Amino acid sequence: MLDIADLLKIPDMITAAETSEPVDWWLKGSCPCSRVACLELVAMREKEGDVLAADLAGRIRAFFPGLAKIKELIPVRQQEYAAKMRARVQELSATGLIAGSASHRNRTHAERLDRDRRNRQLEAHLHHFLDTLAFA
Repeated sequence: MLDIADLLKIPDMITAAETSEPVDWWLKGSCPCSRVACLELVAMREKEGDVLAADLAGRIRAFFPGLAKIKELIPVRQQEYAAKMRARVQELSATGLIAGSASHRNRTHAERLDRDRRNRQLEAHLHHFLDTLAFA
């Protein structure tokens, strides 16, 4: 691979010449081109960013119908789960098998029943993401 440093080591690769033109000629000629190139680059990046932001926003919004469906199902699932747990506790009580590990089981079951809170947290995070995209 050829490096710029290698090119500069070649004798007489760059020479200084006397010129009657002032150094300003380069600034006058290159600065407008550089300015236009920079403006075009910024415009291209902004357009690209807008496309990416719209794509991300669409993907985030696609979550909301699923979250709405989950909200509908949570009360039904909680009732089913609670009924199942009551039946299991009655079964274990009848056989005398309920022991000291019940507090761990209760905590685990309470965490499972707290799906509504987790659903709300996810929805809040998604809204925050969309707000951040809109702000940027």
